[in-house]
Amino acid sequence: MIIGHFIKTKEGNFSGSITALGAILPKVTFEAVTADGKAPNFQITAQGSDLGAAWNKTSERTGKGYLSVSLRSPFLAQPVYSALIETDEAGKFALVWNEPKAKAAA
Repeated sequence: MIIGHFIKTKEGNFSGSITALGAILPKVTFEAVTADGKAPNFQITAQGSDLGAAWNKTSERTGKGYLSVSLRSPFLAQPVYSALIETDEAGKFALVWNEPKAKAAA
């Protein structure tokens, strides 16, 4: 499920919005940060408020790069995990929700 649409800026950041469950978060930005070790590569903000982080990853299946995204907020019951992937249109990206896998019955 696509929950957001973004464009890549000339500075290498991402700018767009998130729409889910009837709520719209405009002015969402993925800003590149210097990452050491397991630190995130991007800090995510919505209208200036901290919203989460993202890490550079490479798909084992396709070999293409994407961002592994963790959205966190006191208004969310739990973190929302998603991936920012490039669409068929150059420079345009979709934020795709990673639905949690059902736990196997014991």
